[in-house]
Amino acid sequence: YRLALEKPFIYGIMSLAIAVAAGWGASAAFRLVKRA
Repeated sequence: YRLALEKPFIYGIMSLAIAVAAGWGASAAFRLVKRA
């Protein structure tokens, strides 16, 4: 939580990367389920 206050820029980049990774993982999993 302190990291968000001290380095908002790095925290924003990290949360953005996590969101992108989660979205890509969800779409990849959805594609695998659809194919099965």
